Amino acid sequence: METLTLNFHDPRMVRGCEILAKGSMPEANAEAVYMVPSQTSDKVYTVIRQSWGWTCSCPDHIYRHAVCKHIHSVLFYLRLKEAIYSTDTMVLTPEIVHAVYCKFCQSPSTVRNGFRNTKGGRKPRYFCKVCKREFTFEDEYNGFNRMKHDPNTVTTALDMYFKGASLRSIADHVAQFQGEDLSYSTIYRWIGKYTALINEYAKTLEPQTGERWHADEMEVKTGKEWAWVWNLMDSETKFLLSTVVSRRRSTIEAKELFARGKDQAKGKKPREVVTDGLFSYRHAFLKVFWDHHRSTKHVKGVGFQNRVHNNPIERLHGTMRGRMKVMRGMKGDEKSAQVMMDGFRHYYNFVRPHQSLNGKTPAEASGIKLELGGNKWKGLIERATKLSS
Repeated sequence: METLTLNFHDPRMVRGCEILAKGSMPEANAEAVYMVPSQTSDKVYTVIRQSWGWTCSCPDHIYRHAVCKHIHSVLFYLRLKEAIYSTDTMVLTPEIVHAVYCKFCQSPSTVRNGFRNTKGGRKPRYFCKVCKREFTFEDEYNGFNRMKHDPNTVTTALDMYFKGASLRSIADHVAQFQGEDLSYSTIYRWIGKYTALINEYAKTLEPQTGERWHADEMEVKTGKEWAWVWNLMDSETKFLLSTVVSRRRSTIEAKELFARGKDQAKGKKPREVVTDGLFSYRHAFLKVFWDHHRSTKHVKGVGFQNRVHNNPIERLHGTMRGRMKVMRGMKGDEKSAQVMMDGFRHYYNFVRPHQSLNGKTPAEASGIKLELGGNKWKGLIERATKLSS
């Protein structure tokens, strides 16, 4: 019989063995259907063998998609049952635990350093003598681990918010149709958390932009004061390269807008940068785009009837104004407004399909093929999490 390895680094596998050690054997109701009692309550969970693998009715498997302790208990139970009715001997070979490699630098020079108490239980903590970092062995983090709410609830809230629904409307929708109680402040924290995560990931992507970029600014209400939202967009792909929120309309803010957009394009410059007649754009353009070859031209003071106009970004601002009308302005200071506008930029680039792009998102039109699946928010968060881990 094949040797069965018990991995002491996997708490779910250990607890699956503990269920059997207590004498709580899975009860087979039908072929490939097993009833497994809970370790901490009088609940009973259903473990089913499907054609694609094992499933369980416990929250750990449903929300985290993990091979839970109940599935492990059934697997061990089946091996025990097989050993009893055969002439072979079942061997449990524990994994060698003294050689623990650092999860950051892969060095074997590690020592135990107490425990870390988590919602998933008490986990051993280690210290690496080489890179001087502490770590624990946990499941692969996908951005939604150890969360109370289903990932689909989280991504539904994000999508509804950037499509124009208010925080309280989202909470009411989730309560009615998904049966989960949400505070509007919880949704706001999700927006800040995942916007910051996606920000870092988006910086690593390189859109293939066209030869003309458009820049413009619009006034919005933030708290009790007014602020300016600056946007820089590629004309061909509609990819929103950068967004800046500020109280002033000086050269400093215009330069920051151009510099962020140039960084997003990995140093690539367009042939034309189209702006209105605001004097700040001229100085910022010279600082960011000017070179001795004059490879980039500044087209300023454009209007709707001119050969070159700013209509693409004016259309974007129309969409943003519709969103602001629902919110009655943006709450908090300009820092909070920057978070909201960054989140809208990611929604605009990666999630929202554009009719003018034949149903593609700007990211897809610019050559960024992420294959995010049907739930684009979830796919985007999982990809961003893998980069940060």
